[in-house]
Amino acid sequence: MIKQWAEAIKKHEGFISPGGAYPLGSRSYRNNNPGNLRFTTYTSSLGKNRGKDDKNFIIYDSLEIGTKALHQFLIDAATNVLRAYRGEQTLYEFYAAYAPTADGNYPRGYAEAVAKDLGVPPTTKIKDLLDAAPAPVPVPTPGQFRRVKPGEVISRKQGDPRWGNVVIGNSNTTVAKDGCTITDISNLLWWYGYDITPGELAKLLRFTPAGKIYWESVTEKLPIKFIYRYWNFDQYTQSIMNAALKHPTQTLIMEVTYKPGTSLKHWVWSLVKQMVGYRMADPLPGDFGNTTLRYGGRITGGTLFDIK
Repeated sequence: MIKQWAEAIKKHEGFISPGGAYPLGSRSYRNNNPGNLRFTTYTSSLGKNRGKDDKNFIIYDSLEIGTKALHQFLIDAATNVLRAYRGEQTLYEFYAAYAPTADGNYPRGYAEAVAKDLGVPPTTKIKDLLDAAPAPVPVPTPGQFRRVKPGEVISRKQGDPRWGNVVIGNSNTTVAKDGCTITDISNLLWWYGYDITPGELAKLLRFTPAGKIYWESVTEKLPIKFIYRYWNFDQYTQSIMNAALKHPTQTLIMEVTYKPGTSLKHWVWSLVKQMVGYRMADPLPGDFGNTTLRYGGRITGGTLFDIK
């Protein structure tokens, strides 16, 4: 139902061809942006574009690109890829974030209008608007993966020539450039007793067009399960992460800000809480270190895993 959902959004965002009161067409028409998506690093990654207009709406190169971008945005929103959206959200909750009242919108009315177009109640969860998935490829059983002795801690390097040039999914990036997350997962899988290289994970798991991981694919494809993605590092989150590090079967990777004063993110495998910071396996250099000493304690979130 993604296509129908996108068409409903296109309609209610006022996608109007040139004529009458709109001699040049509406803003979404002029921008080839049927969803009136704002310009961000994420929306820019969804398709070729010419930057943004004076109201910070992204301008895609063609309507076809803008439509595909909206489709991908809705899929990512419904599969927990985007911070502001969760698959469990109802249409009411989705539109409270997508078209907030702070921007002069009426999200409740928007949700009800779209729900009417789709023939569903506005309390429908957005994950239920996803199109039926194709017949799944049989997921390998743990016995089909190469086994190693569990409990050993390693730190593979994402730029290792054995896999550094492997393209991540169908993206335009590689393991060496943006494969810190899957290299972390490769390292922790070894600790669990499975040898799956970062290059293999780049083809086995599912990713966004920008090469960002769909966390649920870890559970779908691997002998471990994704538990939760934490988007901050407040006191509550710290307590959960610290408890996980003491748990016999749980482990976690941490998101850090790579350089002060930037938004560049990097992922490391957290091993143990130390007096200051955390002992980590860092896939960038392929070594071990301390989060505070190397990254100044700039932890911004994390992801928790457990054995199935």
